[in-house]
Amino acid sequence: MAFQIPRPMMTKEHGSWAVLLIPMALAIGRTGVWNSDSLVFIAAAFFAFLGYLPVQTLLRDRFGIPQGPTKMTAAKLWASLFVAASGSLTALLVLKGYVMLVAFGAFAVLSFLGNFFLMLRFQKSVASDLVGMAGLTLGAPALWYVQAGTIGAEALSLYVLSFLFFGCSVVYVHLKIRVVEMRRDDLSAREKLSAARLNIVYHLAVIAIVVALAVWQWTPAMTVIAFVPMTIHALYGTYKLSHRVRFKRLGFLLLAHSVLFAILLLIVPGK
Repeated sequence: MAFQIPRPMMTKEHGSWAVLLIPMALAIGRTGVWNSDSLVFIAAAFFAFLGYLPVQTLLRDRFGIPQGPTKMTAAKLWASLFVAASGSLTALLVLKGYVMLVAFGAFAVLSFLGNFFLMLRFQKSVASDLVGMAGLTLGAPALWYVQAGTIGAEALSLYVLSFLFFGCSVVYVHLKIRVVEMRRDDLSAREKLSAARLNIVYHLAVIAIVVALAVWQWTPAMTVIAFVPMTIHALYGTYKLSHRVRFKRLGFLLLAHSVLFAILLLIVPGK
């Protein structure tokens, strides 16, 4: 019997593509540099991202959550191919002198494992999503390093800004999920504030951190503007909390916010 190649395992969380791609787009826009090594790095990051779901499937089976023979066959094939492709391209860059990519790769692996074990223990949560996002947004400083050859304050601040912004989406979506599970449309103002406590505190803390980065001259003073649309959306969403949520529509709105964030961050005046 001929061997049938199983279909690639692809994540259904389309927003995670934005978390992967937008930080790298920001690095390209901020440095204004493009070379062949940049393309190699982007390909390596792309294959690593494609590999996370099949590797996660293998780990879930290993830790007592049976995945079924068909799914396991696909996971073994695509995990091998994607990890080999990403590892080979990364090794090529390391051999060319980009040795700091080893540290970036190690941090990304720790982020992946942290996300996996948190989901294994507590299921999907704000904490597990934020830990996973810490790895995905590494594309900003890592690509900056490949393009510029160094990692300075601006590269690190770009990582922090990317992580903080996408964290806004994580906290807001989990708020919506929690309210949907309550199945109530008559929440009082106090109940809304109680349910949205983390959402409110997180967004206000983000604004404070961005202002602090600007004061320390790690980022342009006008950077805070890039966070205003999402913050307004999240706070207004708290005021209008309801158990009726169209998650597909919400996903497109958050994607639009991500694109707007990138545009605003790239057009703000320099420090």
